[in-house]
Amino acid sequence: VLGVDIISDHVIDERQRILATLSQGYLLSLLIILPIAAVLGRRISSPLRRINGRLLAISQLDFDPDRSPPPITGRWVHEIHEISDSMERVESALVDFNRYVPAKLVRKLVLNSDQIFLDGEVRQLAILFTDIIGFTEITESLDPQLILNALNDYFTVINDAAEATQGVVDKCMGDSALLFWGAPDAIEHPARSAVDTALRCHQGLEELNLRWEREGRPLRFHTGFGLDYGAVVVGNMGSASRVNYTIVGDRVNLCSRVETVNRRYGTRILATRSLIDALGDDRERYLIVKIADAHLRGIHKPVELFEIRGRRAELDAEEVAFGASFEAARSAAQAGNHGEAIQLIEAMPERFLHLRYVTQTLQAWRQGDGRHGVQEPLPGLPSRRDADP
Repeated sequence: VLGVDIISDHVIDERQRILATLSQGYLLSLLIILPIAAVLGRRISSPLRRINGRLLAISQLDFDPDRSPPPITGRWVHEIHEISDSMERVESALVDFNRYVPAKLVRKLVLNSDQIFLDGEVRQLAILFTDIIGFTEITESLDPQLILNALNDYFTVINDAAEATQGVVDKCMGDSALLFWGAPDAIEHPARSAVDTALRCHQGLEELNLRWEREGRPLRFHTGFGLDYGAVVVGNMGSASRVNYTIVGDRVNLCSRVETVNRRYGTRILATRSLIDALGDDRERYLIVKIADAHLRGIHKPVELFEIRGRRAELDAEEVAFGASFEAARSAAQAGNHGEAIQLIEAMPERFLHLRYVTQTLQAWRQGDGRHGVQEPLPGLPSRRDADP
């Protein structure tokens, strides 16, 4: 028989001592572990939040293709490193894709597909067609790589001008481009935006020509612009596996014809009556001169053509006076007063008498028949499209 005599108070005291030691150790562990856990948690959650934000932006095609996003921290965690790498590859692929398809078109069709008829719809749009005058003759003896680099610079100017005015570059075809305003999103003042784009492009391309001259490049592009406004079909067109968001209709063909006759009249920016009427009160912003009721290939009725010479606020007094004098001369000729019309023309400053359409008009009035806009052969233009607008 073994007997042990233990005082119960000693047992209770020892138990309390052990519990107190364990409690102190637990509290001390919490004081050390919790701050460390909070720091580690923030270092993990912060990159995860950034990844989530980037993924949300990518899903809405909301990214800047010309600027790389800042790198995501937290790559020391293997899973974050893998997710970040995969996301960057996806974003890089979409940025490259964005160079082929305008992001705002895809964003509109993907995020708001219920607002777009995927089989096309009729809309009133402003249209701009551009083409380099005599491109074949200019480039036939040049190195193909030089031509490609020049066209890339050229279309960059056109694309930047279109983006600045909410325009859509439908397509680039060789040395030509088709742009429109008013789809997929309706915008205010589409006609004004089209005119502003043509003027921006004309100025930007002249600056590009000067830059090439300074660099010693044997290039100088002269671009014609044709503008129109009217009803076209806009929407997704193509095959079941490959579609293009584009516009079709008679107005597109008319716009192309209008651009072509810049060669006939020696102009750079021509617009139809429909475009000028669509400007409304904005017409007073620009110096617009009616130059002809032209007969265009494939168009049965004569088309009223207007030259847009620039913004009134940027032109000198002689330019503004020329517009008024030419309009007065046309009015006099229409009233049968060809002598008065000729006098108004001959009184203009010398620099305006060399304009091709002024010379053509003056010659027609001197002949006494009052006709204007008769098609003439255009020497030095090898393209059939150039020679037969």
